[in-house]
Amino acid sequence: MSAITSPSADLDPDDELDDTSELDSGPDATGRAALLVIGMQQGNLDGCWQAEQVTATVSDLIDRARLASVPVIWVNDLTPPASVTGSGELLSSLTCGAGEYVVLKPYRDGFESTGLADSLATLGSGTLFLCGAWSHESVRATMVGALSRGYSTVLVEDAHTAPSRHDGTATVSGESIVSVVNMIAAAPGAPARDSSTMPCYDVNFSAFVHTDDTAVGDEALAAQEQAQDEALDPGDDDPTDDD
Repeated sequence: MSAITSPSADLDPDDELDDTSELDSGPDATGRAALLVIGMQQGNLDGCWQAEQVTATVSDLIDRARLASVPVIWVNDLTPPASVTGSGELLSSLTCGAGEYVVLKPYRDGFESTGLADSLATLGSGTLFLCGAWSHESVRATMVGALSRGYSTVLVEDAHTAPSRHDGTATVSGESIVSVVNMIAAAPGAPARDSSTMPCYDVNFSAFVHTDDTAVGDEALAAQEQAQDEALDPGDDDPTDDD
């Protein structure tokens, strides 16, 4: 067990303390991005709020991350929660791409007792986009675990979900759970790293691509930006306008 230490008696109270010193050897929280897809497994989304819509949004995020050569990491439950009945395989509408990392987590926090941090170090990733299920358990715990380890986090606010929960006296809807977790994620982060949220449309993976990522060409980035622009503005042509 590590000993509990006290401040040195020789410490000058007028000395300026460096709040980021413990992160000097940690991840670069402004560095390359990675997308963590958490718990998108068969059975996990049963009864979850807007499960189909969230799954489609997660699928869109994955496609855009791949287009920008941003690493996609699948953070899956080693053992499904006791309340879940399912095979534990990925949802049939989602597919793990060749070379993508798969992390099997025994706890809610995707970092705890897994190789997730090692995988991120290998990739050089310090900014983590998070999506998946369940908002209040694995998504929240992995987000907090990331912040505590020095990563910056971006929770994609419309790409995670949860079922309603009942504690014997009150029921909290899945929608309310998602909203509360979004509020938590939007709170200020900590020294040298940020915590934030944004909707799927506003996610711009190309802003986090390193110039030495040779797999990413200008055409791929332009295609992503064009797709985002077209989704926002389909054009001024009106098929009913004869002028």
